[in-house]
Amino acid sequence: MKQRENISIGGALVALLLLSSCSSPAPARKSDVELSRVALSARRTFDLGQAEGASRLYRKALELARAGDNSPEIAANAYNLALCLVALGQYGEAVPYLEEAETESARRGKDTTDILLLQAKAFYLGGETQKAADLARAGLKREDRLTPAARAQFDLILARIALDAKDLAGAKAGLERAQDSLDDEPDTLLSAETAGLSGAILAAEGAFAKAGGAFDRQADLCRKGEKYREMAEALSRAGGAYSTADRRSAADRFFRSARSFYAQGDTVRALQTIESALAVLDQETDTETSGRIAALFDEIRASVPPAAE
Repeated sequence: MKQRENISIGGALVALLLLSSCSSPAPARKSDVELSRVALSARRTFDLGQAEGASRLYRKALELARAGDNSPEIAANAYNLALCLVALGQYGEAVPYLEEAETESARRGKDTTDILLLQAKAFYLGGETQKAADLARAGLKREDRLTPAARAQFDLILARIALDAKDLAGAKAGLERAQDSLDDEPDTLLSAETAGLSGAILAAEGAFAKAGGAFDRQADLCRKGEKYREMAEALSRAGGAYSTADRRSAADRFFRSARSFYAQGDTVRALQTIESALAVLDQETDTETSGRIAALFDEIRASVPPAAE
């Protein structure tokens, strides 16, 4: 996440949920000391995975920038606030801030491709797929200004929209275009997204064992990119894919997903994933995995305080 002139979302569309890390802000002018302090605190808060706290700080930074009619900072902090809101699932609320960031950037002659990317993502995740598709197609027309990563992300949006509409041919074509772009500029987190999309397409075709392998690759790439919640999600998707093809592998993936969710403090999701593991586990023939799941469940249960009487 950038905070100055070069606003960029980097991997913000990865897995349609992942957000890029914030970059260090450039030194502020002396008159911008308070604004710089607040924005830097927001960046650090976002880096810790605390999007809600970061959104409050970016909102304050935006107000300081507006008060000083500081166009570069208005654009940067409006964009970063929108990015936090997308992470929080508040897609509609993010749109006006993206429009403000676009206006401020455009009037200074700055490229707005990254803002367009986040707008497309917000519309897609908010269920406005036609608007998302229109923006993605418009973005792809900016050929001379597109990085391989940006081109891949626009194609991935269109591929996701096609898959949602059960247009497997369109989804495969979008995935192939994205993969071709990444051949020119490899990116771990975008590669994780292409692996996840590949898994989703394979699952839609009924090739569940291959889909499980694709989700495994997504989990490995998320691990390398230190996106651990997304890794746990990918492991859970792998478990779901393997459920009809290899129940032992399914139970293993569900267990590893639950263990990760629990270690990240999401006890509810961990217990839900344990339930998925138990549903596919053959406790008589796979005693090793059964014992691991039972031990994890006991650990979680012991950590939960008893209900007040």
